[in-house]
Amino acid sequence: MLFKNIAILDENYEIKESRYVGTEKDKIAYIGTETPETDFGEVYDGKNKLLMPAFFNAHAHSPMMLMRGYGENLTLQDWLNTRIFPFEDKLTSEAVYYATLPILLFWRWQNPCASGSFLPAICIISATIWCAL
Repeated sequence: MLFKNIAILDENYEIKESRYVGTEKDKIAYIGTETPETDFGEVYDGKNKLLMPAFFNAHAHSPMMLMRGYGENLTLQDWLNTRIFPFEDKLTSEAVYYATLPILLFWRWQNPCASGSFLPAICIISATIWCAL
């Protein structure tokens, strides 16, 4: 596929206007200001569009979904010590498993990557595999 007349966000977070971006399979094969010589197949007019890298959620505590809104309006230390840490001490493997299922939301909204930082990790892995099926 060839994107023409499209703005891109480069590696320096600068927007470059009116670019050509050619893709082959799942890789970007060409970026430039001139029409490429290679035939990339279907052409997409990117006027008024921005092509940029995907967002990656590199740090997520997936089971914390269970605690959303739990103890709002507390100071951080009070929230951690009186609400979160005592709650986490009571979490079971089964609760962690089901709390991890919201990873589906990451995939549904096309976030290409999410990583869980929580134990027991095997429950997160199991839930992730189940979601992929």
